Amino acid sequence: MKFFLPTLFFAALITGGCRHEKIELTAPYFPLEKGTAWCYGVSFQGAAEPFTQASWKIAGDTTLDGKPYKLLTNYDQPFKGIREDGGDYYKRKVGVFVNTTNAELRFLRTVNPDGAAWEQEIGDYKYAFSQKLLPEYTLGESTWKEVIEVRIQMSYKDQNGDFQPFIDFVTNEPSFAVYHFVKAVGIVHMSEPAEFNHFSDFAYSFSNELVLMDCQ
Repeated sequence: MKFFLPTLFFAALITGGCRHEKIELTAPYFPLEKGTAWCYGVSFQGAAEPFTQASWKIAGDTTLDGKPYKLLTNYDQPFKGIREDGGDYYKRKVGVFVNTTNAELRFLRTVNPDGAAWEQEIGDYKYAFSQKLLPEYTLGESTWKEVIEVRIQMSYKDQNGDFQPFIDFVTNEPSFAVYHFVKAVGIVHMSEPAEFNHFSDFAYSFSNELVLMDCQ
């Protein structure tokens, strides 16, 4: 993975000491600097297989319905619009092969993140979010500190107008997506059930589980 640290954070790395700790605590969990790039591979026993399945980059600024966003591309094609407001992060679908939706989804809260929970209805679907702050998170040979874990349970509206959760056909339990965000890095792991990436405008992957890898 390649990414560029914000200027203040980079300065803190050089000077060290208390200033380093102070800046690190405010580092973004989803860096939006132009040129920031991530690559993801299919997860196999906690590590990425050597073939890149997604190649993201913050391409620059864009405006959608009067709101400023950062344009996230996948293999240099428009993919998502991402914006941050007061520590909350929002995304919406964009792309040349899909219709742009004017709906946006709040997908991450970084102010008092531990225990944060919220719901959002978009059309015939409802997204229920829950977060917890993990002291550390290990994936393969990598371990990160202060990781935000986000879980999303997605429901659909039945013929009576009631919301019903999508069911995992393996466990026969309500299915959910899981994401792990690391300060100054972004998403290091994502798991999206088939129900999520088939029906949601906001899914990131077409492979059900992706992990961060070095860009080739």
